[in-house]
Amino acid sequence: HFAQDKLAMRVRLAELGLPVPDFADLTDAGSDARARFVEFGQTHGWSIVLKAIRGGYDGRGVWLLDNRDEALSVFDEQFGAGVGLIAEQKVAMRRELSAMIGRSPFGQGAAWPVVETIQRWGGDSVAQGFTDDVSLLLLSLDDLHHANNIPASGGPEPLAPTYRLPQPVQAPPVTETESSGYSIVIVDDSKTFLRIFEAMLQSWGYTVFTARDGDEALDLIDLHNPDMVLTDWDMPGMSGIELCSRIRERQQSHVYVIMITGFAGRDDLLQSLRVGADDFMTKPVNPGELKVRLKTAERMINLHRKLASRHKELAGLYDSLQRDMREVSRMQRALLPKAESSPWPCAIQTLYQPREFVCGQQVGLLTTLPNELGFFMLNLPGDDTSTALRAIALARWFSMNRATDLLFPLNPVTHKACRNLSQPDLVRRELDAITPTLGAGACDFDLLYGLLDTRQGTLLVAGLGGWVLCVADHEGRVELHESHPGDLATLFENVITPGSKILLAPLHTARALSLNTSADWSRHINGSNHLDSDPLHSLIQALQGNGAESPEHLMLSALQWRNHDPLHTLELGQAELTQHINRCLALASRLDDSLTQWPEPLRLGAARQHLALQGLSDTNNIPAIGEALREFAQNMGLPEAMVYNAHLALSEALTNIMIHGYAGRTPLPVTVVLIGFEFGLAIVVNDWGTAIPESALEQTRTHGDFDEIEALEDMPEGGMGLKFMHLVSSRFEYRSEGEGNTLTLLLGSESQPG
Repeated sequence: HFAQDKLAMRVRLAELGLPVPDFADLTDAGSDARARFVEFGQTHGWSIVLKAIRGGYDGRGVWLLDNRDEALSVFDEQFGAGVGLIAEQKVAMRRELSAMIGRSPFGQGAAWPVVETIQRWGGDSVAQGFTDDVSLLLLSLDDLHHANNIPASGGPEPLAPTYRLPQPVQAPPVTETESSGYSIVIVDDSKTFLRIFEAMLQSWGYTVFTARDGDEALDLIDLHNPDMVLTDWDMPGMSGIELCSRIRERQQSHVYVIMITGFAGRDDLLQSLRVGADDFMTKPVNPGELKVRLKTAERMINLHRKLASRHKELAGLYDSLQRDMREVSRMQRALLPKAESSPWPCAIQTLYQPREFVCGQQVGLLTTLPNELGFFMLNLPGDDTSTALRAIALARWFSMNRATDLLFPLNPVTHKACRNLSQPDLVRRELDAITPTLGAGACDFDLLYGLLDTRQGTLLVAGLGGWVLCVADHEGRVELHESHPGDLATLFENVITPGSKILLAPLHTARALSLNTSADWSRHINGSNHLDSDPLHSLIQALQGNGAESPEHLMLSALQWRNHDPLHTLELGQAELTQHINRCLALASRLDDSLTQWPEPLRLGAARQHLALQGLSDTNNIPAIGEALREFAQNMGLPEAMVYNAHLALSEALTNIMIHGYAGRTPLPVTVVLIGFEFGLAIVVNDWGTAIPESALEQTRTHGDFDEIEALEDMPEGGMGLKFMHLVSSRFEYRSEGEGNTLTLLLGSESQPG
């Protein structure tokens, strides 16, 4: 009853005169309980605990309250739900004492040692034992009987209960010469032997378990995990030899096994030691000799425990080191360029494979303009955590603007965004001055740095140390460039074509992957699945498999700039061709166009031939379109000056579309229509990119010629190309409407700009 009802327990303890926190009975119906609760809370400054009278030992049904509003809210909710409540003064606990007393239905009683629990600040609880094996409250049966029958009034006073707190004691340290704390399993088929040895070993301070056969012994070993086993050799069923062998097969922790036998032959001794026995004794067993051998066993057990403890400590340190290295590895991989499968503007894949967790190699991207892709690779000597952390620090520095300005400074001659490649010897000198702040005495690492203009395909690459650069165009032709340890080399300064792949790696990675010649690189690049949606990924996978057994750290970056989209001719329908011809004739008959006023119409004559082409405006197709125009005009017998001007004007128009029309997005094909007239040539270019800004057209109108250098420098990027097209053409018209952007250039042999 008392254990299940908190209110009844506290009332009874108070009646017995035992210390109980102040409490209030809140079981009355109506507003009296709430008023009593308010009065109790105010009395104790609302530092109170509200409890359900029944239940709540698992943490539910107990509410720790600190203010009036919270207390009344909980009270109203629980009281309204019909929960019987009691309020108590909140008492800070520093220690907790617990005692357990058990009584069977037949009257037998048992008591367990009192346990004190001390809660350390911020830590776990620590249990301590006491000298007494009796309960915390020592109440005689007479005392309890008398206390349970207190008269309502008058009569003799009840006897005062005995109340005692035993003091904790520190257990003395166990020395190596003591035997207490060790346990032994004795195995023998003789009851007499077991009784004698059990009594003797217990008198020496051992905990003893006895077994009549091997199966029973194995059960005891599994249950108690003893320190020693003392077993007879010759037993019915499982022999001592077989038992010893089974123990060694099953036990993970060491058990010291002493074999006892009536045989004393050398072969018997060797056989018992061979199956895993630690010691060997012959019958009759001399107690003095047994005691000495047990002491030897204790020393071996203590040594094993120390070794196991040391092994556990080292295992913990190893696990901690592994966690640290995994975290550093995660940091290194987080700095790698994000894989990008789309080649617009550039696909990126990285092979990064340290031998273990970390290494001194790192790949990263520079901070550049939107139309640029800058990259770097680091190779530091060493493969420990400190080297990896240095690589991380360097990689973070190289990802800053300061590093980009060092490696690829902006061209000071023009305000346009144009970068130069810093020579490696200059970079080396600058890094020698910078790297002490990054934890190094000098620039003791290899560095590869590169920049790709994603609009035009200009690629600049240089390296400090041993590196390999492989550039493969869309037809599979391979250029291989290498530098060696100690070199300061410019590896590449040229324009690549759309669809080109760029592969970069430290020299040792190339050697580990058996990529020694241009043919080796070509075999892997041209052998990858080009129909795959992500051909670079297929290439990286193949190279990774090639170096799976390599003992070297592997680091390789692969880039692909755009896709190769071949130029092709279009067949224009008669209606579409007629529409183009009529628009050109109408423009020629006008005295004004998008940029200029003309004194008289332009005479073109009748249309004689036409050619329509379609393809991406890129560094592959712009020269091809120019050559097609030159061949078309020469076949018509047009003057060479007109052909030259038309070729340059068309190239400028397509270059403007490539650079400005599709900045930051995937380009669409352009359509070029060439119409040859009796006295001139018409060029019509249609694209779906960003239109030429009106401000650029306006400045093109207002500037007269190329001699106005200062004015032309003030024009927006691409303005000089517009001005050139304006000056060499007889008519210039630019429209941006629902069907895209259309540029029409007319070149005649008679009229000049007015």
